[in-house]
Amino acid sequence: TWRGNIFIEILRYLCLVVINLSLASLFFLLFLRSTPNYLKIVALGVLCTFVYYVFFQRMNEERYMTPLLPLMYIGLITLTANVIKRGKKT
Repeated sequence: TWRGNIFIEILRYLCLVVINLSLASLFFLLFLRSTPNYLKIVALGVLCTFVYYVFFQRMNEERYMTPLLPLMYIGLITLTANVIKRGKKT
């Protein structure tokens, strides 16, 4: 009943932006030298799983994405902390 409401649409787009930023941060974490190896392995695993869901399973249900979200948010927070730490050094 709330579909089409301006607030719900804003929330939907905001969630889409956060998820896309989280995916991009996992990709960038793979190439940062300051990222620990265990976090690179987790980032690679999440990205491979996401690619599998998108291309082979066609993302038919959102419930498969739910276990990946905390790992994606950890990647986003880690990348943000690294960028802030680099900004303070200069």
